[in-house]
Amino acid sequence: MFGFGKKKKVYFSSKVLMTREAVDKLLVNELRKKEILVITFFASTKNNLAKKLNDEVLDDFIIPADKIINGSAIPRINSFLASGGKLVLAERYPLNANETQLAEKLEANGIALPVDAYNALDDAFMLQAGGENISSLMKKMGMAEDEIIAHSMVEASIEKFQKKIASKVLTESHAPSPEQWFSINFPFG
Repeated sequence: MFGFGKKKKVYFSSKVLMTREAVDKLLVNELRKKEILVITFFASTKNNLAKKLNDEVLDDFIIPADKIINGSAIPRINSFLASGGKLVLAERYPLNANETQLAEKLEANGIALPVDAYNALDDAFMLQAGGENISSLMKKMGMAEDEIIAHSMVEASIEKFQKKIASKVLTESHAPSPEQWFSINFPFG
């Protein structure tokens, strides 16, 4: 009746590493094994991963989120998942509404959620949310660059920051990179 004890639907399971380099290395290793399809929100993320792969065939394993939202990538994803592959998100989007739209499209097409979503403490998104301070603390505690932080508190913090951004961004302008997105849409953080 009051919603007590009701669990909030989780679309993405955050996996945070110290650096974008560590995230990219992890994703590239999995892409080379052809065990994952990677979703990207920003063209720069897709291009950076493709450059590191240096393999045109593997470039097909990196899918822009807009191709999922418009439905054109759904058959490819369903076929890949049916063969035992896994779907991951290479980055978080600054606005939760965009992530929710992606997740709802996946779910509507029978794709199981949550999907692992990777971030780095030095990503534009995390830097805006105080990633430098967290990174400094984690280094002092001896955390390795490729060690993953995954906890419901991390997810809650990301969602809280996305809500803060949404409250300040009245009209979104799309950008090719997260850094440019923040420069255009959230210049005074």
